[in-house]
Amino acid sequence: MSTSPAPIDALRLQAAALVELESRKSKNPLYFAQLIPKTRPFFDSQARVRILAGGNRSGKTETGVLDSCANALGFKPWVLREMGMPEPDPPWERPGNCPEEALCFNGAGIRLAVPNSGFLVSGQGMKKGVGEVLFPKIIKYVGPWIEKTRMAHSGTPAEIILKNGSRFVFGSDEQDLKAFESTNYAYNHIDEPIRRGAFAGIMRGSVDQFARTIMTFTPIGPQAHYLFRDLYCKADGKKIHVSNVSIFDNTFLSPEAVAEFEKDPTISEVEKLARLYGRFQQLVDRIYPQFNDDVHILPRDWAPPRDWYQGQVIDPHSVRPWAISYFAVSPRGDVIFFREWPVGDFTKIRRDPKSFDDYAVLFKQLEGARPPDIRLVDPNYGPRTDTLRGHQVGSVVSEMGLRGYGLEYHLNDNLEFGEARVRELLSFDATRAVDDLNRPKLYFTEACPNHIAAMSFYTSQTNADGDVVEGKREETYKDFADVVRYMAVSPVAQYALSEYRAPGGEDNNPLPIGSYGE
Repeated sequence: MSTSPAPIDALRLQAAALVELESRKSKNPLYFAQLIPKTRPFFDSQARVRILAGGNRSGKTETGVLDSCANALGFKPWVLREMGMPEPDPPWERPGNCPEEALCFNGAGIRLAVPNSGFLVSGQGMKKGVGEVLFPKIIKYVGPWIEKTRMAHSGTPAEIILKNGSRFVFGSDEQDLKAFESTNYAYNHIDEPIRRGAFAGIMRGSVDQFARTIMTFTPIGPQAHYLFRDLYCKADGKKIHVSNVSIFDNTFLSPEAVAEFEKDPTISEVEKLARLYGRFQQLVDRIYPQFNDDVHILPRDWAPPRDWYQGQVIDPHSVRPWAISYFAVSPRGDVIFFREWPVGDFTKIRRDPKSFDDYAVLFKQLEGARPPDIRLVDPNYGPRTDTLRGHQVGSVVSEMGLRGYGLEYHLNDNLEFGEARVRELLSFDATRAVDDLNRPKLYFTEACPNHIAAMSFYTSQTNADGDVVEGKREETYKDFADVVRYMAVSPVAQYALSEYRAPGGEDNNPLPIGSYGE
């Protein structure tokens, strides 16, 4: 005689089990949390700064909130479930036998103390970014364990205290930058791009507790530029970890919802790279997308033969240091930038007001016994005179001329024309092997990191919505990009772009010296 339950009894048992499971899930959402598979490297990384760049509706913010909730508990409950371990009781307390795989650590590799305080900052306003985005997701995962919620005068959440004593403190990029100074939290979660000053304040406040910082955002808008340059491009897996997730990676989003978003006619094709795939627009709207590290960069110790034609290009300033470059032209017409000044990251130097005499001495030091054959200068700033306290100050051209350095400023300063000339010098057929018949005319040695950064990261200026502003450029890398542009509109470039020369240097078109026109 069979002892198996009747079909109706089996269905009742199954229904009861489902009800029980849903009840358990509602009491301990973190234990039953499901990860988007592509985000696992983000959770596994022990880097001090972790970035999850994602498209809209890719699950990036939800992933960040999961991480923050785990930090508040000091462990990742879902890892216990995946390892077959039981739910903690009570669920908001870290088990004494918690395996290392489930523990949360600070930037020094020490497990997070509990209770602790975490700083959750939105790149949007408090009402939208905190009240409508972060707060509801926090409620979803730790709602049953909230002891107290403190509201700000604006009616948005300012602080949440859990039953284990841990706190979430909320902030927004709309706050004054002073609000981000002297912060001291166990961990930070930045959702959507924030101002550089706010990020710097948060990082300064992270020192005392070796706090780790996660950033979850769609890479769009003006703040995305510094995130791309200073963090995303410098990811090494140890100090900075980067993961990307697209709307197509979100396994909890229906194909219909993805298709609807993908076909949105209000999103441009360029914008879709950011909003669908989480890719930086800077990879798309670079002024010089032809620039290739593997093709246009020569070894650091490369030096031109003494008899090659050589030039200097100057982009002068009044308070900041001048951007100074040296290039050589090969007999076959290749232009190679081989020396630059200042040494170090030019974008971080704010003040170095040298005198004209100082620069005259500097030129001599940089050039030694081989001065350049031509010196080019910014065609606007170079000949410009100023009045200081009622006295006329000589131009860079006139003052350096008095010191024996003649500067040529009769150059075409049309931005689009000059950039087109640079692209022409950089161009080669990327679908074919580089050889004598398929090669660029412009190169940089590794001794010119500021030039290389300018070629890599010089971009169009964007507005608050992430749209390109026609004819405007981001200022950060403009100086050394301008230096290259001034060379590109000089007769030096005309020589480089003229008919092909054999490797031996046979040349019926000598490099023009002098006779520079407007």
